[in-house]
Amino acid sequence: MDAGADIDACAPVFGTPLMGASMFGHHDVMRELISRGANVDAAGNSTGRTALWYARVNDDEEAVQ
Repeated sequence: MDAGADIDACAPVFGTPLMGASMFGHHDVMRELISRGANVDAAGNSTGRTALWYARVNDDEEAVQ
């Protein structure tokens, strides 16, 4: 990101980096992305799901917060 990567870049399967971190419970990565301005409401892949959706499906209350 310091070199100019798009923080909300979208990959076909995992969506945005925030969505990928949410899917796998990487809380430190999620906090860093959010602190750097990641769009928490982005629905970045073909399903239209968001990082919050993945956190809820995985019963990850820390990620939901």
